[in-house]
Amino acid sequence: MYGDGQQVRDWLYVEDHCEAVLTVLQRGRVGETYNVGGDNQPANLEIVQQICALLDELRPASPHVPHAG
Repeated sequence: MYGDGQQVRDWLYVEDHCEAVLTVLQRGRVGETYNVGGDNQPANLEIVQQICALLDELRPASPHVPHAG
């Protein structure tokens, strides 16, 4: 993570992305442009905080608890 962590990315499940690519391959038109998005755009900091919370839950005996600290 860099800066203040407020950068935004559009997060998409791999299977959803693969389904979208397959749909474009099957139904798309040559020369057209297709954008695939998940309408799921949390800030990077939010993702890091969620990961840290999961690590705290899954590895409570870790010497790094709390992971966000």
